Amino acid sequence: MLVARWLPRIRGFLFRIGGARGNPDDLAQQTFVVAIERLGDLRDAARVGSWIFGIAIRVQRAAQRRERSQRNAAADAEPEIVWEPRDEVSAEEDLRAVTRALDRLPERLREAFVLRHVEELARRGGGRDPGVPEGTARRWDFEARERLREMLASRFSWEEEAP
Repeated sequence: MLVARWLPRIRGFLFRIGGARGNPDDLAQQTFVVAIERLGDLRDAARVGSWIFGIAIRVQRAAQRRERSQRNAAADAEPEIVWEPRDEVSAEEDLRAVTRALDRLPERLREAFVLRHVEELARRGGGRDPGVPEGTARRWDFEARERLREMLASRFSWEEEAP
């Protein structure tokens, strides 16, 4: 009876706060699994709506944290780029091309990339703006690398370093 009454509203709510990307059907199912497991915690049956919406919010936030964690792990697993210029002239041309590409990145992405890869601060525990969470800085670095790859694809062929 609980599921029949509240499922459409919970699913709609989860879709509105997370979009289709958040998979509202799965999140709604998880919400009701938790609700049924914790039915004994419900103190006031008249407040079942706010209670179940609270569970839905916590389930959705946990899913977002897992997704961010997985994205960060994927960003950390990105292979380093191996670049060996053919000669001095091509090295200077390559450097100018990379500099122009970096200049075209949004400021936050450029800063994250330069702090991590040019200044090598990430390896020493820094590499991010003090007001930015570490996961956000890593995501910005990952996005910067992806955009640079796209912008420079015609100039370079990417070879991954052997593990």
